[in-house]
Amino acid sequence: MSRSSPFRSPATTAAPSNLTIEQLFAHFQTNMTKLATRLDEIHELVTGHSKEHLTVAEVAEMTGRSAYTVRRWISDGRLKASRIVDTGERGRLLIHREELHRLIGAGRGANL
Repeated sequence: MSRSSPFRSPATTAAPSNLTIEQLFAHFQTNMTKLATRLDEIHELVTGHSKEHLTVAEVAEMTGRSAYTVRRWISDGRLKASRIVDTGERGRLLIHREELHRLIGAGRGANL
């Protein structure tokens, strides 16, 4: 049984050149609806496999800030993180995804 890839572009058709503006707009709307449906399917696939904890670098990239800023938020108590020992000299900081959502809700995320 073959399963189609969710990352294939939706089937679109070229609009004939002899259509009126209204017909072209309707054609455009149909293709946009197909695209939006595929994007929703991809979003469901991606969010279903999301990590529960993120690294400082990942949070920095997702919020549009530097890793230094994220570490400062942690030391200032604005962002909660867990230090995982046995992963280097000082350990590794991990931020729970819920903390990221709380941070973005507070207006500190630039790229989301």
